This record gives sequence, structure tokens and C-alpha cells, in this order.
Amino acid sequence: MNGTKSALVAANTKQPTCQQCKSKDHYLTACPTFKTLSVQQRFEFVKSGHTVSKCRADRWRVCNRSHHILLHQHPVSVAAEPHPQPTTTTHAMHTISLPDQVMLATAVILVRSSCGEYLPARALLDSGSQVNFMTEDLAQKLRIRRQNRPLNIIGIGNSSTKVGAKLSAFVKPRVNNYEFSAEFWIMRCISANHPDHTININGWKIPHNIKLADPEFQKSQKIDMLLGAETFFDLLAVGQIKSGPNQPTLQKTLLGWIVSGKYVSSLSPPPEVNSTLCQTEEDLTSIDSVVQKFWALEELPSETIGNKFTPEQNECEQFFVNTTEVLPSGRLQVRMPFKADRKLLGHSYEIAVRRFQALERKTLKDPELRKMYLDFMNEYKALGHLSPTNNKIPSEPHYFIPHQCVLRPESTTTKLRVDFDASSRTSSQISLNELLMVGPTNLYSTLFRFRLHKYALTADITKMYRQIILHEEDRNCQLIVWREHSSKQIQIFRLNTVTYGTAPAPFLATRCLQMLSDANTTKYHSVHWPLKETFTLTTC
Repeated sequence: MNGTKSALVAANTKQPTCQQCKSKDHYLTACPTFKTLSVQQRFEFVKSGHTVSKCRADRWRVCNRSHHILLHQHPVSVAAEPHPQPTTTTHAMHTISLPDQVMLATAVILVRSSCGEYLPARALLDSGSQVNFMTEDLAQKLRIRRQNRPLNIIGIGNSSTKVGAKLSAFVKPRVNNYEFSAEFWIMRCISANHPDHTININGWKIPHNIKLADPEFQKSQKIDMLLGAETFFDLLAVGQIKSGPNQPTLQKTLLGWIVSGKYVSSLSPPPEVNSTLCQTEEDLTSIDSVVQKFWALEELPSETIGNKFTPEQNECEQFFVNTTEVLPSGRLQVRMPFKADRKLLGHSYEIAVRRFQALERKTLKDPELRKMYLDFMNEYKALGHLSPTNNKIPSEPHYFIPHQCVLRPESTTTKLRVDFDASSRTSSQISLNELLMVGPTNLYSTLFRFRLHKYALTADITKMYRQIILHEEDRNCQLIVWREHSSKQIQIFRLNTVTYGTAPAPFLATRCLQMLSDANTTKYHSVHWPLKETFTLTTC
């Protein structure tokens, strides 16, 4: 290795344990974790230990230098690779010193650890990657059980890196209670700090009333996670702001507003920038496979539910079809789609009371916020969406949902919304959302309709979720505590409608709209508008 130091052979002759994973069952050269590292990462790991003069490795016949095969810097044949096994291949490309400066979308999110604690992490949103990534540092903090599985990452010039494990984690935004789970491949490093330098954003037209996914997006900071295409498009929301010709675009997502795109910096000359793109391929040698994947991405969704839904989504869809009823009032009544026994829920009354008291103290300090909060809750009760109980904790399985106030100055209908946290854990360390099926989403279909038709209309349905009645047998899983005045006793109430913050709420609401649309297609199919051109409003 000419002037470098290596501990690789020394580990085979002097050390009784593996220096990488500390196992006593094998040496470093046989360590599966060590083999998943790239050649450069292996080289850096073994720099300390002994000098080249002490290295006992035979000269590697390809380059005629004294080092182990695992440290060889040039491509070797498949037959020379130790323990070959079939792997999936991911492409990761990094371009240095681009002439234009581009801001990549970042978001500060919360990731749930094995003990239920939420840790902040900075994520890069990359629609060009087919998989999600997480750094080793973050994975260590989360202490979530890993699944060992190899993955090849191929970069520009066919440079190769391997990862050997992935984990599943729950993620939620800072700005709301939306929560989702995803699989993340674990890497020592995902990307260099982004942006490469702190950017002067004076003069950028960023509205003050929006919630940024990354409040300090302009500061050069490390990346802890990468959210790929399997997650990216599920996070998109309707809303985009073009702040200026020389400024990036603001895009609304479920994580908050992200900032991305080309910008002009006041610095001259522009500093080096890094661009990242990842995609997954199973077979680099098959052009047929690549072409098939291209057409699969461009293909319209199949009309067959079984072809586009996962088994759980199929089950949730079938449950909806079997249990949804039309009430005499004309409203739809739905059931909660449980995927596990609700008896797994523990006690939740005490935490709901503590969080309500904290909310009460907060609103009492702000008279305007207090008034909006009471108006919201009193309207909730007056509309019959909230009803009192006998103030006794049910003996059967139940769940108390904590709630909080969220100001929405940009909203045209509801300036304040009360969010309900169905991800709050009970005494059994299980929350309501963990027992519920999420249901399939239909974002791709919506995006396609926007592309295929000449005109697109958007609308805000007032109290959309609360237009749908929840079956009485499920309402004990939607209990809250509340009182109008702090001098009164805390009361127990039931929420009688679909509740924002429960995992299946988006599916139930949109699926009910689809059901109503299907039932009224013939009656309301064509609508003529007083425009120069007449067009058909397609129901969806």
C-alpha cells in the first residue's frame, strides 16, 4: 500500500476478535459487515495497525502490490470476489463543480426510535432515487432492529459501494401529525453537507405565513436521510410558489414547504456544488430490464385493484366495501379498519389529561387563540361531531386521543385547526395508529388526470373528514378529554366522525368521495360552463 498502514493481516495473525464488529467468531477478513463497505472505506478503516514493512500479505497478482484482495482498488473478476451472492444494484451519481447552483429539497423530520422517542433528522428529498437511505450515525441512535441484505450502489464511472443492512422506521413531520413508515438502507455517509456553503437569502421572496419543512435550508448542514421516489410522491401536496426568476421554487408537501431549484448567488465565482441522483436496477447487463422499468414508470395505473395495491391495502379496500353504509340522512358511515386486536391498547387517559392541561395553559395565555379554540370546539359539539359520555372510562378496549391547536393563517376556511394525535402511545407502548390499516392512496391517478385533461379544478371541502360518520362501535377508540372553563371538571367526550390524525382518515375520506362519485356518475356526468369552450367535468 506504499506508505499507508494496515491492520488487515495483523487481524488474522495477532487479534483474536474482529476489529469491525468485535465478534469472537471470525477475523476481520471474514467479517460480513466489513465486506459490505466500499474498497475505499475498507482502506480507510485499516489505515492504523501496522506498516507496509510488517504486512505479511502476498502480492496481489492483479496489481503486484502487497495487500489483501479486499483492499484492491481496481475491478476484480466475479470469481475472485469472496462469497459472491446475488444483490440488487442501486445507481448513485455525484457531479462536482456544476456551473449552475441548484438548491436540493431538504426537510427536518422526526424519526421514532425503538423506545418511542422521536429524534430530529435532516432529510434530502430525491425523486430520482428508488430507495431511501439513512446514515449509520442515525441508525445507531434509533437502535431499531436491522435486516441484513446486500445492496450494490453503482456511481459515475462504475464506481461501486455496497451496503448490507436496512431497517424500517416511522417518520413524521415537525409541522403536523401525519406519520408514515418506510424502509431505509444504512450507509456510513449519504452526501456531503448541503448546501455546500451557507447561502445569503436576503431578497428572496419567501412568504412569512408558510411553514418551511427545513427552516434553515440555506445553512450548510449534514444530511441524515434520503427520501427516494417510493416516498417522495406520497408527500407532495397541492401548492407551489415561484418566488422569482433567479430564486428556487417553493413546493408544498406533507412535511411542510420545501425549497428547491436553480438560484443565482451573490458570490463570485460560484463554489463547488454536489448533485445526487440514485436509482435501483436489478440487472445492469439487461437492456430489456431497463426499458421495461421505463415503460412501467410511464404506464397509467391499472384499473384492477389487485395490481396496484399491497395485500394490506387490498384488505383495507375490501373492508371498506363490506362495512360502509349509507345512512337515511344520506351521509356515509364507515368502520375503523383494524389490522390487529384493539385489546393491545393500554391505558391512555392520563397522558390525554396531561396534554390537555398543557394546551389549556397555552391558550389561557393568548386570549385570541383561546377564543378561536373554544369557538372550534363548541362548533364541533353543536354540529354533533362531538358528544359527551357518562364521564366513565370504558371497560372495553378504548383510546383517548390527545389534541393540540394549529394556526393556519394561509387557510381560506379554517384559521385554526385542532389536530388529534392518534400516534400517542398508550401504557402498552402501542398507539391507535399502529393497529389501523392506512389504506391505499390515489396520488398517481390525480397527477395523471391533471396531465390528461385540458382544464383542472381544485376546491376546498369544508370539514371534509367530519362529513363522514364513524360507526358507534368504534367511537370508544376516539375519546378525548375537554372542558370549556378551567374551573370546571374535565369531561370525557366521543368523536363521532372520521378524525384528522388517525391513520386511515385520508383513505376513508377520499374513498367516500369516490363512492359518492360512482353512485352519481350518470346524474352529474356532464357540466356545461359559460366559457368560450365547453368541456366535460370528469368525476373522480
